[in-house]
Amino acid sequence: MTVVLITTVPKHAHPPRLRQLGYRPLGAFGASNSTIQPKHSRLSLRIYQALQTAWHRLRGGQKWAEEVMFSNAVRQKERTGKYGTARDQYLQDLVTEFQQTVHEETKEQVVAHLANFAYDPFNFEYLRALNVLDLFLDCLAEPNEKLVEFSLGGICNCVADSMNASIVVKNGGIPLIIQCLSSPVENTVLSAIATLYYLCNPATRKEILKPEVVDCMNKYASAGDVNKKFSNLAHSFLATHLNES
Repeated sequence: MTVVLITTVPKHAHPPRLRQLGYRPLGAFGASNSTIQPKHSRLSLRIYQALQTAWHRLRGGQKWAEEVMFSNAVRQKERTGKYGTARDQYLQDLVTEFQQTVHEETKEQVVAHLANFAYDPFNFEYLRALNVLDLFLDCLAEPNEKLVEFSLGGICNCVADSMNASIVVKNGGIPLIIQCLSSPVENTVLSAIATLYYLCNPATRKEILKPEVVDCMNKYASAGDVNKKFSNLAHSFLATHLNES
């Protein structure tokens, strides 16, 4: 079974502000049932695509996004085939493997695979039923930087959905995500900024827009000569949320 994660998006469809974030849309890529080793470019692309999808939803383009970019029951049945593994069972197998393995590399690969599935709203109900968001949050407290990177990538992929965002906030995710702003891993920082971008709303504004967080965002925003992706994403966060406070 192959799950298509990202679909090429028409150039004209890219949000004007997000076109400046330093990401570039790529062609489709997939993840199979075989063991995978995630690439950094995939995580960065998912951050861009998640923000881009949210932009379309806010402007009435949800139907376009769902039809072009996401799965549905009919498409999943076609991909699974007569003898394939059902999506819910496959995700359950991944969670079980994570819980049973003692090998860090296997955990990294499983979490990266789950993060890939977290991109598609078709999988949200399964992921919530299996407490995958809690698994991601638990990994944010691990010393393994790859587990943190892939887990936060998974959270970033799915928190544009209000139910998923509510789970992350309710289960103490905001302080864990804020800590990731100081990560030495580029993709972890990008995912942290983008995730806070989604989670910041009137109910969470006080917890997120603390002076130390705003100061961190300002530093990233002014670091364009060092890291354009940090700068552009931080500028977007500040322009969206600080101007509303």
